[in-house]
Amino acid sequence: NKILDVEYLKGLFEQEAGQFDEAVATWDKVANGDNRKARAHAIFDRTELLLKLKRLTIDDAIDQLDKLRFAWRGDDFELAVLRRLGNLQIEAKHYRDGLKTLRQAAIFFPDSPVTPAITEKMHKTFEDLYLGDEINNISAIKAVALYDEFRELTPAGEKGDELIRRLADRMVSVELFGRAEDLLRHQIDFRLTGHEKARVAARLALVYLLDNKPKQALEVLDSSDSPELGDDLVRQRLHLRARALLDTDQGEEAMKLLADDMSKEAEFLRIEYYRKQ
Repeated sequence: NKILDVEYLKGLFEQEAGQFDEAVATWDKVANGDNRKARAHAIFDRTELLLKLKRLTIDDAIDQLDKLRFAWRGDDFELAVLRRLGNLQIEAKHYRDGLKTLRQAAIFFPDSPVTPAITEKMHKTFEDLYLGDEINNISAIKAVALYDEFRELTPAGEKGDELIRRLADRMVSVELFGRAEDLLRHQIDFRLTGHEKARVAARLALVYLLDNKPKQALEVLDSSDSPELGDDLVRQRLHLRARALLDTDQGEEAMKLLADDMSKEAEFLRIEYYRKQ
């Protein structure tokens, strides 16, 4: 067994000397031996070297490390394997697998000095995914499922609010109205005040209207009025209120609201009212 320990170290020296083929051959021999610890370390370093030499694809490397994670448990080496595996899975755009692996690393080794970097990687991956363009390459159903599984990674403040709004838009695009309503409702009830609350309430009112729930649209507009609103938002909310009134057979009330409004949107609402009449 100690001979294999020495052989493993020999592979390290060969790699340092640029003798890559020799290092791979040495680690192949150790990987086929009966020294569990030396075998695990040899497979890990051989995988890294072959990946660096472009003799192994990322998916092949993921395969190797996924098997290796069960070969040696309970110390810094297991943490190193989990961390590298999670990072490779994220690099290969296997986001759910990568976040799950990194979460395991953080849970299994909460006191490690590298754990804060692991959790930071998780937060950054989640944020980049939902606030960047990559989310458009994932189906809306998968995007929602991933959010449900890792919602604790939602950033605080404006970034988190924007993330939730973008996700709600994806839900609406595939007519997951109920899920979008829940997300936006939570924002209004617990995360926002003033102008931002009124703005997101307008978005929620629109979703309610798309979901044939005009009474709920009126309720959310009523409960989010604020004196801090700009002209554009005031006009948008007015048109949403008029639409909701039309959809609840309160056309006359809607026309009173629009009496001084000569915008194109108001004209469309008036035309619809008179057509119904």
